[in-house]
Amino acid sequence: MKLDIHQFSSHHSIRLIRSGNEYFSRLETLIEGAQHTIHLQVYIFENDQTGQSILRKLTDAAKRGVKIFLVVDAYASPGLDPQLVKFLKSEGIFVKLFAPLHISKFKIGRRLHHKIVLIDNAIALVGGINIADKYKGINEHPWLDVAVEVSGPVCRDLQKICMGLWPSRIRKKMTTINPPSFHKNDVRLRVIQNDWWRKRIEISGAYNNAFRRAKQNITIVASYFLPGFNKRRLLMKAAKRGVSVTIITGGFSDVPFLKPAVEYLYKTLLQSGVRIYEWNKSVLHAKFATVDGLWTTVGSHNLNALSDYGSLEANIDVMDEIFASTTEEEIKKLILEGCTEIDADTFIGNSNLFKQAYRWICYKLVRVSLGLLFFMMRKDR
Repeated sequence: MKLDIHQFSSHHSIRLIRSGNEYFSRLETLIEGAQHTIHLQVYIFENDQTGQSILRKLTDAAKRGVKIFLVVDAYASPGLDPQLVKFLKSEGIFVKLFAPLHISKFKIGRRLHHKIVLIDNAIALVGGINIADKYKGINEHPWLDVAVEVSGPVCRDLQKICMGLWPSRIRKKMTTINPPSFHKNDVRLRVIQNDWWRKRIEISGAYNNAFRRAKQNITIVASYFLPGFNKRRLLMKAAKRGVSVTIITGGFSDVPFLKPAVEYLYKTLLQSGVRIYEWNKSVLHAKFATVDGLWTTVGSHNLNALSDYGSLEANIDVMDEIFASTTEEEIKKLILEGCTEIDADTFIGNSNLFKQAYRWICYKLVRVSLGLLFFMMRKDR
């Protein structure tokens, strides 16, 4: 696979982190070590055991003089109620509820789907992990998700993204520090975004480009897997020209009707030679992929219309053989740990007219729902 590497900058360090204690222990350590600034942007911030633990770490950091800028999605984080927000502000934390609902206007606004933590503008966590018990694994197996920890020049771009969600009067209070320009690990990467209203569809384009150019293998871990026709066509064309295409999706879902809607796509994918696995140990929430042992993307973007056209998304795009190999090994572990492969003959043989009709209805229902959400998420002009 050949990609335009000129948009990628070098001299970064990066590592993959799974949800559960691994992620949250690292998050708490980074907050404890912050000296100047913490940016935290997340879709879901629950006021549960995990959320309260992170808030305590943030308030402790604020007390020692660290400037903290917390942005959560107003729709997805109702646990941060007005009383709690008032308390956090009294502790010196800047808090923003992104895009409060405008039901009277029949609009819910764009949703903030970023999961970005930026410490001292020098080290960052970027992925799909929200702040909630279910991602840490309290009282249940943690929802499967991943993030990357990165340091290097890309933190400058992440700093701009984080600052961009605040008004100028708040940005003036932010400490801008240039990150180190060199790391011993010479990894090439970039941050890419989807924000359709601002004509940024970089993540969707990166997926399309990678699928189109793939020569050897495509491996996708995809929660809420409902790609549009173009991406499905690219995947099936890749499989038919001999590329090994593997998709890991969820064995069950937290979203009503989504599982049968995704199953509606199985038949044509399987008939094209795509291999499909289902993760069965917990809810699958991860969204990452690797192609040809070189390109990897990790972040908040789901392969569906909502991420393509509605939400603000952020991914880290990596062009590095070692990191791609590490990611592929992690995916192999996931398959052995808790996945079941969908056998094409068995699935198609058991897909009677009633089952396929039900899946088609669910598929149409979910697609219509996503379309309605997009209509309601249109930007006020």
